[in-house]
Amino acid sequence: MLRYIKIASFYKQAIDAYYRTFPDMETENYETQYRHFMDQCYSWGDVYERELTDIGIDAFLLPTNVDPLIRQWALENNIEGTLQDIVLLQLKEFTPDIIYIDDTSFFAPYRIGDLRKEIPRLKLIIGGCCSPYNTYTLQVYRQCDFVICCCKQLSEELRKMDIRTYVVMHGFDSSILSKINDNPNRDIDVLFTGSIMSGRGFHRGRSELINAILRSGINIHVYGNITADKFLTTTLKQIAYFFLLCIKKINTFSLPESISRRIGGKAFPQYLRIPYLIRKNAKPPVFGLEMLGLLKRSKICLNAHGDIAVDGAANMRLFEATGMGCCLVTDWKIDMCKLFDDGAEVITYQDAEDCINKLKWLLDHPDRIRDIAEAGQRRCLRDYTILERSREIYEILKKELIQRFPEASF
Repeated sequence: MLRYIKIASFYKQAIDAYYRTFPDMETENYETQYRHFMDQCYSWGDVYERELTDIGIDAFLLPTNVDPLIRQWALENNIEGTLQDIVLLQLKEFTPDIIYIDDTSFFAPYRIGDLRKEIPRLKLIIGGCCSPYNTYTLQVYRQCDFVICCCKQLSEELRKMDIRTYVVMHGFDSSILSKINDNPNRDIDVLFTGSIMSGRGFHRGRSELINAILRSGINIHVYGNITADKFLTTTLKQIAYFFLLCIKKINTFSLPESISRRIGGKAFPQYLRIPYLIRKNAKPPVFGLEMLGLLKRSKICLNAHGDIAVDGAANMRLFEATGMGCCLVTDWKIDMCKLFDDGAEVITYQDAEDCINKLKWLLDHPDRIRDIAEAGQRRCLRDYTILERSREIYEILKKELIQRFPEASF
């Protein structure tokens, strides 16, 4: 059986929240702690890997930044070293045929080539792309056999740089519906849950939209990771960025790898002022089952893609919201009509004014909210489950392996 391992990280805030909520888990053995953490469904946990295993691949998700979990594995195996050393040992012990690098910050590009020598049975190294990329990320992608992107736009951009790609969009884990208590009353009128982050390709448009909705008086609940530096802090970061970049270009001396990676791995720092109304009304971010539970309580879920999406519909919330039975109100994208029937299964908006008008109309017509939500959920559960996405990944893997190893049986 083929062995497949995904190298992935999780939001630090989700990890911190997990160990605050379940402090006793730190002392549990690795297997118990791993299973319990994954079952919280942060970024869907290891659902893709479990589906791939059911299809016929021995698949495993290897976290790179869940420190207590990684340290527990090291303790049980009498191993000492840095977290990266320990994760690399876990990776090699698994002896995979296929490595999927979702956390592109974990490996220095040259280390990817070393893996091919250190793991004799390794056949494929895959990159994952579903967020703004940069020069460092591109170096990682160029060392991979191909990259799986979550939207057509990212795929086309990478192909223009001679990086081979496939598109596999996000999906929904239908089994989650039985794990979250039903709430037929849906006491939240409008929900936004997500990040508002500064920097190129992130969330300037999202910030402006949510601020406009709050100013309109609509009862929107905002849960989010709100991150933006003060103007002076951003200016100092810009100066430091230019200084280090100049040193790197003139090559007067060798920069430590950690600093070099930061220069290549981050875009030029930009200032984004988070409006007062958002800072005043936003509640702390929620993740996994807690976030999905909020969706279950919500009549309407507001979605706004990050700036990088431009014209392509791509993010996870499209499928999380519809899968959980919310009426999804999302920004219009050119390919949205291929995913959902606008007006029947979801509602799209063109700009902040259009969004506000449609939210107000929906809240005045609760029957339409219910009808659209039910139709959107049926479509999601029919066409966009993680099982279906895992089958797409399986077919890609089979195709690539047969091309490279035509005599082998997969």
